[in-house]
Amino acid sequence: MRVIPIPITGGVLGLRVGWTHDKRLPRLASVDSLKELRALTLLQRSGWSGLDIFDAAGLRTFETSGDNLFRLVDQQRVDLLLRGVAEIEGEQGVVNRFSDGVVLDPHVLVVYPFAGFFYVSPDNMELADAVTAGFEKIIRDGSYQQLLESQVYTSWLRDRLKLKQRQVIFIPNPEARGVLDVVDPQHWIVPWGLLADGTIQTGVQLCAIPGLAALCR
Repeated sequence: MRVIPIPITGGVLGLRVGWTHDKRLPRLASVDSLKELRALTLLQRSGWSGLDIFDAAGLRTFETSGDNLFRLVDQQRVDLLLRGVAEIEGEQGVVNRFSDGVVLDPHVLVVYPFAGFFYVSPDNMELADAVTAGFEKIIRDGSYQQLLESQVYTSWLRDRLKLKQRQVIFIPNPEARGVLDVVDPQHWIVPWGLLADGTIQTGVQLCAIPGLAALCR
């Protein structure tokens, strides 16, 4: 397949927050580094891409079937079920029906380079050029950012995410090397270079990034 090297949602898929039990919140409030994160027990569903990424970072991760995810969080068998910021709103209803003790951790934001891409047939260069041109047009005129803000940066997410108060912990994604290297830096919304070198370590700093500012209002 031929990849269109423009990341869908500009890398926002790589911003992760966690479901936890409310009794774990005091412990999570002190987590401010990768070393501290390694002392926790994380949870992922079997087959999710995060498993390999977390393993490579030395994180202690338990995997299970989808039916067990929130049960294990509720039973305090794990510390944190990390999910993409665009996924948690859809899961809130499930959490509400499941347990009053399962809550969204307000302290930690785990970030790693991650993106979805469109792929086309390797022989269909005409389609690849058309998709690329369409993406570049809506990025230039600002309509892509507007779409992202209306569909992902919802008022529900802004209220619950509380991005400004979060500690940002970057972990590398060895699985992404090669594909992400061909992305034009201007097509990223998330500043992966500044996160990787430690320049950005707090939610306040992320909120100063133009493409993420609307997530912090």
